[in-house]
Amino acid sequence: MIKQNSKKINRFCLGNVRKEFAAALESVIQQIDIEFPKDKSRWLSQYEYRERKIRFHKDGFICGGTIRLLFALIDFSFIRNAVADCYGAEGGNVYDPVTMFLLELVKLYDNFDYYTEFCAKLKDPNNGKVYREYIGIKERIPDEVDMHNFRKRIGEERFQSILGLLVELFKIVGIITAKVVCTDGTLIESFANFRGCNYMDKCCKCLECPPEMFQGINDRIKEACSLIDKEDKRSKIVTISMQCPRPEVIEKMKIALKNKGKKLLEKDIGIFSVLKIKVNRNPAKGAENNVKYLKSLLDIDIVVPQGYGIEVISSAVTLGDKGNLEYSCPKACKDIEARTGYRRNRHNPNKLEPVFGYKAVIMTSVEVELDLEIPIMAWSGPGNINEAKTFIKLDKKHKEYSAFKTKYHIMDSGYDYEYVYTHVREEGAVPIIDYNFRNEKLTKEALKKRGYDELGRPYAPCGKACSPNGYDSKKKSVKHICEKRENECESCEHYNKKHGYTKDMPIKNNPRLIIEVPRCSKRYKQIKNIRASSERTNSYAKQWSGLNNLRLIGTASHAVRVVLVCIVMMLKKIIEFIKKMTLYYKNPAVAVKIYGEYKENIKRIP
Repeated sequence: MIKQNSKKINRFCLGNVRKEFAAALESVIQQIDIEFPKDKSRWLSQYEYRERKIRFHKDGFICGGTIRLLFALIDFSFIRNAVADCYGAEGGNVYDPVTMFLLELVKLYDNFDYYTEFCAKLKDPNNGKVYREYIGIKERIPDEVDMHNFRKRIGEERFQSILGLLVELFKIVGIITAKVVCTDGTLIESFANFRGCNYMDKCCKCLECPPEMFQGINDRIKEACSLIDKEDKRSKIVTISMQCPRPEVIEKMKIALKNKGKKLLEKDIGIFSVLKIKVNRNPAKGAENNVKYLKSLLDIDIVVPQGYGIEVISSAVTLGDKGNLEYSCPKACKDIEARTGYRRNRHNPNKLEPVFGYKAVIMTSVEVELDLEIPIMAWSGPGNINEAKTFIKLDKKHKEYSAFKTKYHIMDSGYDYEYVYTHVREEGAVPIIDYNFRNEKLTKEALKKRGYDELGRPYAPCGKACSPNGYDSKKKSVKHICEKRENECESCEHYNKKHGYTKDMPIKNNPRLIIEVPRCSKRYKQIKNIRASSERTNSYAKQWSGLNNLRLIGTASHAVRVVLVCIVMMLKKIIEFIKKMTLYYKNPAVAVKIYGEYKENIKRIP
């Protein structure tokens, strides 16, 4: 039988935690001192919190689903004040921002893939009634456009503030402690296809076309006709190319080619085709339409030898509003804010594969004692953003709302920069970061010469690598000993000392390699294994919420969606946890069938 006097079950069962949520919400509301400016008479909807009764079915599920438990536990009215500065006292009528936020939340919470599908159910007289009741819709029902306008009005920063306030709420309740925080980035493929340039900008869509570019087009067509006769071919391709007119892009391309070890003449860097024409022998009907099209477009008399015709394959050229020639660079895709990032190939971890799109960096709090992995902040940008710098932004952002005393920050080698270690240590935490050897020489001779191995262990006079023997917080150094052995080290001058040869390795001498928990220790490996939590969070976010198949364009759209996904993931995990504890308290036999025999989690942070 389950012991109902378990501290965790008693603490987080619904009857007890409900009171704590009410008190915590009062504390959160005090952080927001902005009143919503619109008068209530101009609201098209109005959310109101209700203390709903929660009833468990005999089979263990909640009548009405866990979403009913969510709306029974949390009063979302504080969101109205959190986004108040996005609205003005003047202007037309608006939907209650709490209503609009909860529409986004419910869509993701109940796994609706598309807004069209969700809005259809919302408007259904019977199926959408519960949703409308939860979020305060009475007469006029919002549609996809209203939801899009709300996301655009609020933006990533305000959604981050809502996430931060919810994290503070769960911190007060005691569910989130952020003693162990894992941070990792994940790439999200763009809906638009990559077309070859990673330096595109808005100007690439309306560049001025040099007028002399097409002056020799008739000679090129005539030359193609001659080659067709000479080589006895049916057709030839005539390509009008030019070099990228942006000098800053050419310089970046030069650097990229140099890093890849490729050599190109400067005139061949950044070349792309503006116009492609196919010259045919024995033209088909309608070939004269292509001649007329080119003549009207280029304002040049196009001369095609008798017996031949032309066909326009592709053209990046258009006529501007002032009658001037403009072109949209064919190397720039529709989503000009996306960039190429790199990740490990799933089939071959030794290789990197490019992904054109966006990168989401998510910070996850690992609650070891509660067996929970909860996203607490997220930041998005182009696929090539620096994850290390983004981590510092993330950490500062979530501390605007919740002052956690983090013990460990766990990250992979992509965050192995000295400024990251400095930031983590300044806040009193310990960095657990995979070391990136970069261009270090790791031969035996090179290691012996510098005096310590690739894990930061110093060599004893006999040449043996020492073992760590504790961290001195006053000296901020790691002590190492040689672990002398009888019959092997008797001739050593350090043999008569208690620990044999000893050496302190100060962190300041090599702040990346020498860390408070040595990488060769068992404790480091135990802590490092927690990093899988961050990978699970990112994987779950992509598979469950559809981040892999977003039909979105632009950084702003992706950033808002990522933060929303993190909010819903956090709420889902916490609500499911409370449901689980409540079921163990109320009906242990059913809980055992669903979740298995309850075992008090006695794990502690290493």
